[in-house]
Parts: sequence; C-alpha cells; structure tokens
Amino acid sequence: MATKTATFKAEIKELMNLIAHSMYSDQDVFLRELISNGADALEKMRLKALDDASLYGDEQDLSIYVDMNKEARTITIRDTGIGMSQAEVVEHLGTVAKSGTKALLNELKSANNEEQSSLIGQFGVGFYSAFVVADRVTVKTKKAGEDTATQWESDGVEKYQTETIEKTSRGTEVILHLREEESVNKFLEDWQVRQIITNWSNHLAAPVMMAKTGDDEEGYEQVNDAQALWTMRPKDISDEDYQKFYQMISHDFNDALVYDHKHMQSVNTEFTSLLFVPKKAPMDMYFRDYSKKGLKLYVQRVFIMDEADQFLPSYLRFVKGVIDCEDLPLNVSREILQTNPKTKAIKASITKNILKMLAKLADKQPEDYRSFWSEFGPVMKEGAAQDLANKDVLMPLLRFIDQNDAQLSLSDYVAQMKSGQEKIYYLVSDNPQAAKHSPHIERYASKGYQVLILTDRVDPFLMNTMKEFEGKPFHNVAEKDEAMTDETLEKETEKAQEEHKSDIERVKSVLDTQVSEVRFTSRLVNAPSSIVAGKDALTPHMHRLMKEAGQPVPSFQPILELNPQHALVKRLLAETADVKFEMIAQVLFDQAMMSDGGQVSDPNVFIQSMNELMASQ
Repeated sequence: MATKTATFKAEIKELMNLIAHSMYSDQDVFLRELISNGADALEKMRLKALDDASLYGDEQDLSIYVDMNKEARTITIRDTGIGMSQAEVVEHLGTVAKSGTKALLNELKSANNEEQSSLIGQFGVGFYSAFVVADRVTVKTKKAGEDTATQWESDGVEKYQTETIEKTSRGTEVILHLREEESVNKFLEDWQVRQIITNWSNHLAAPVMMAKTGDDEEGYEQVNDAQALWTMRPKDISDEDYQKFYQMISHDFNDALVYDHKHMQSVNTEFTSLLFVPKKAPMDMYFRDYSKKGLKLYVQRVFIMDEADQFLPSYLRFVKGVIDCEDLPLNVSREILQTNPKTKAIKASITKNILKMLAKLADKQPEDYRSFWSEFGPVMKEGAAQDLANKDVLMPLLRFIDQNDAQLSLSDYVAQMKSGQEKIYYLVSDNPQAAKHSPHIERYASKGYQVLILTDRVDPFLMNTMKEFEGKPFHNVAEKDEAMTDETLEKETEKAQEEHKSDIERVKSVLDTQVSEVRFTSRLVNAPSSIVAGKDALTPHMHRLMKEAGQPVPSFQPILELNPQHALVKRLLAETADVKFEMIAQVLFDQAMMSDGGQVSDPNVFIQSMNELMASQ
C-alpha cells in the first residue's frame, strides 16, 4: 500500500507543540508511559487468547523489550501484545479522541510546567509524551490473528503517515528517534534506562526485558521484579512503591491523595483490592463520553479486563485501582459480570471501603479532604442523591458553603445552630454571588442563621432526596417558613394585602403571562420583590436547568412577592399614571428575576425604565 499522509487537527497540533516543548519537567515519564501501554497490550493479548489460543501462533512469549542504539540515536520499546489494526492505529495515534481537547488546552496555557504535567496525565494521552525526547516517532504494529501490519510515523508537528509493511510477529514496536540534545543522551545508556525501569515499572505485572550486558553475554534478561503489587503484604510495601504503582496504572503524574489495600473474604466471595483516590479530577470526568472509569480486573492474578466499571457506583468513577478475585470464572465477560451475584457483593464491599477511607481522611486530614472536595464534591453529591443504601455514610461526607463563604459539614451546621432553630436552611442558586445577595436570605441573615448555598447542577436533585439530618429537617428559604413568621409584621402584611387588593390585581394584569400570582409578603427585609415557585411548580432554578438541558418544560410563571414596607413598592401603590405604574411593576419583576439569577426579557427596556425612575426622583 502507498504511504498515506494526514494532517493533525488544529487543536491537536497545538497540544503536540505544548507536549514537545513545555511539558514534563521529568523526561523519564515517557518510558513509563510506553512501557505501561505495552503492559496493557500484553494483558489484552492474554485475555483474547483465553478464547482463542491460536492467536499466539508460534510466539508464546508475553514480554516487553527495551533496546537502545547509540549510533542511530534510537530507543525502542517493543511488546508481544495484541497489536493494532490499521484502523486502530489511525484512531489511537492519528487523533486525540477526546471531547475535551479544547478545554485541556485552555487549562494547559494557564498552567506552569509542573501543573501541565499533571494535566496531561489526567487527560490520558501518555503516548504523546514520546515527543518530549524524540523529534520523530515510528510505530510498527501487527494485530494478533491478522496478516497485515501497519507503520505510523510522525514528527509530532504537522502530519503523520501510515503505510502497510511486512512484519512477521504480532505486537507493537515504538521507535523513538531522539533529539540531538544533551538532556536526552541518558536514554542511550543501558544502566540509566535500567534504573528508570526499576524506579517506575518494577511492580508492573509483565516482564520488561533488556539485552544482557558484558562482552560475552547474549540474549535478554528481565530488569523488573514483575511481582503484582497487590499480591504482596501491605506491611512489605512502601508508600513510594504504592505511589509509583498508582502513577503507572492511572497515567497520572501526581501521587494519589489516599489509597486502600485490603484482602476481603466472606461466605460469598474472596478478593483483593488496591484502590486509589486521585488528587485531581480527570479533565473529562463530567463529559458524557467519559470512559476512563472502572478498575483493572484480575482473576487469580490473570488479567481479565480493563476499566471494569461493574464494581464501582457511577459517582465513584474517579477511583483507580486493581481488583483480583479468587472465585470468578476466567472467561468472565462484561455481560456475565452484570448478572453475577458475586459482582454485586464485591461492589457493595468496595463502595463501603472507599467511603470509609474518605471518612477517615475527613476526620484525620481535614485539609486534604477539603482539597478532595474541591475536586470531587459534585460527584459525591451524585452519590448522596442516588445511593440510598449508603446515604447515612455519604451525608456526613458532604460539604457546603454558607452565605459567609465558610465551608462546613452538616454536622458542623447542626452544632452551630442558634438557640430555638429547628431547621437546616438552604438556597439553590446559579452562583454564590447571586445567592448571597438573594432577597430570600435576608430574613434569616437578620437573625444570624446560616444558610447553605447550593450552586452545583446536581443540588436540586440532591435536595429532593435529603429530608433531614440528625433529626433536623431541611428547608428551602425560597419557600414560606412558618417558624420565621413575625406575627406583628404578618398582620401588617395581611392588612396591606386587603387594602391594596385592586392594586395587586392591577400589577397582575400588567405582568399578564409573566406571573401566575402577585402577593405581598413579610419575608423580605431590604429587597422590594422576589419570585417563588407556585405549589407543585418547578422552581426557577430547576426550570432553567431543564430548559438548558433541552428537556420539555411548561411555561414559566412564578409568583411575584412584594415587600409592602419598601419605598419602591410604596411608590408603585401611590402611582396613578398608568404608564409609570406599568413601568414600576415591570422593574420590580425584572429585579426579582435578576436576584434569582434569571434574565430580564429586554435589558434595554429595563435600563431605560431604571433611568427614568431615578431621573424622576
């Protein structure tokens, strides 16, 4: 086949340039990444061969080989794994198939070198780290069971080329043509490459081979221990070994925040788990097509599948690690896992272990837990809204911000409640700034009550499932609260409501389809107006979320509440001219909408109305 040339997309060119010229303060990581990719290929080969042993052909060996050529200035990482078809080569190497590429680039541009390494690790494009040390990369690969082989080559700048080649053995060979720079010369030295492999890939569950040293030596020898870390006793493993293993399986350049290593045995099943919580959330964790979730599954030390998400609830999709089961069948498939009762038991056990690990972190290392929450708070809220079986464990792990920007747990809130306060108050809003200045908070703030500010997209769904904590019910301050009623003020409001009944109807007539009802309220202190949802109606916040998500929603007609004590409302009631009355009524509604984070129907009309009102003072 003739050589085919293709051009990288614009954002990919930019990403490659960043990788090659400003990333990876530690150049050694490329070797770790490529060896780790080779190990994945070996595991996939072993798995496929369980169903079809003929895939091995004449090559039973499953190893990774590392060779250097000083004269040619190349380092080659070769595996005898599953290999790739030509379509897979283009898919995996010709594009960075991630929906968040642009978001990643924006993050990279504003980050320093150390942070950039972390970000690229979160994003999971470790193959491209080869261009940190190489100005040209050649990949030769042949998929097990196929006759044709493919070569891919690129300088990592503009283009890549693919062509069909002759290759007798299965697997993938990555040849790095090293830059003419002093800093990369160490990757041509046998002892230094051996040291890097020992540092980063010693516990890789695959043999890494290098040519024997010495004038009389021939052949290859294994340079890593290749002992699966999770099979060792925790007391025999150092923190450094755990962290290196985490970085190897996760392609993350940070250490894990916390980890848990356990052997579990019950009547139903027996398994070992080694679980890690990252310091940083993956860049694409909230994208719909986020796929890098789940654990590496082994059965009796035999690799079965990558990203086995059947053992984790969706809200713990950020957890990385390994699970090794003693009593699952070796030919287990994803479909079988879905229905196997052992899967359910293991998932329940692992979930509890992770939540216990996080609870311990929150108790013993609160600052680290604060960092964890800043990264993974929204997905933990997903759990509290979905996982009813673990709700009692999850609720103490939740963290919130009050109107004074203080972060607190629900236990903290209850402990700080004012004398006589019987409810946990909260407000769902689009952003903290709008919430802190919301008219709904005024009455509570005047009494010194804390109000939890909820601004994550999951919060409305969360609060629909949270009824009480430690016997204290939750209450949305946007709704009427009998406990906050001031009898004297309430009577004055009721009297004003009756006296100005015709004016209220007049406001309702002016606003027409914009509101379902207009009424006076005693809940407001400094604000002239607010909007609230009618009974059984969507809240303004929920209405906006559903509309943005493209879901069908009924027309939005909130209730407009007016503060009869406010000067602007008094001016409205005293106005006799129809034009001015209508103007003030619309301004009061628009102000209430903006206070709730909504948009006015016509900003220019609102500005003109405000200008006229101020000029007529």
